[in-house]
Amino acid sequence: MTQLVIPPHQYGKVHLFEVLLPKDDLIQTPPSGANPAMIGAGPVAIQLTGDEGLNPRSAALFEMADLGDQPFSQFLIQVEDLSQDQVLRDAARLDALRGQVLLVGSAAFEGRGVTLDLGDRLALIGTYDVVRNPVRFDPLPSEAAKGVLTPPPDLAKTNRRMMGLVSTITLLLMLGLVALMIWIAG
Repeated sequence: MTQLVIPPHQYGKVHLFEVLLPKDDLIQTPPSGANPAMIGAGPVAIQLTGDEGLNPRSAALFEMADLGDQPFSQFLIQVEDLSQDQVLRDAARLDALRGQVLLVGSAAFEGRGVTLDLGDRLALIGTYDVVRNPVRFDPLPSEAAKGVLTPPPDLAKTNRRMMGLVSTITLLLMLGLVALMIWIAG
């Protein structure tokens, strides 16, 4: 029996499987006792992987015919953000797939180490890295957004100035008080 070992805390990977079961053998509704919020590929992904703890939000089931003329390899690069180098190495094999495929992201295992028994339900096509491109922002179009903002005043300098002012006023008040005492005594 074929097994796939998912290490604990795996991050940024997508496992791609060919579904070997006939479409009619796949469950179409959540199993009894399962969360009714599970929709889409979730129940099927749990059925196919045998992992009851699988997070269904990180699994996707594709019917290859639904992609039309778009090569599956290009779909994986453009839509699923998979590593272009890795996908292009397997492009001929990926584009030749027919039937159904299951994509399971490493987030589906929620940090657990899991051993999947693929049996006669799934065939592992490959494991690919997810590439996250950095977010880039266009410059703001407003004239108000141009130029350099002046930094706030140096608080240490402002505090020193205030302390000097308080000291001067205190000294003048004390000098005036001493002069008043000498005038009254004299």
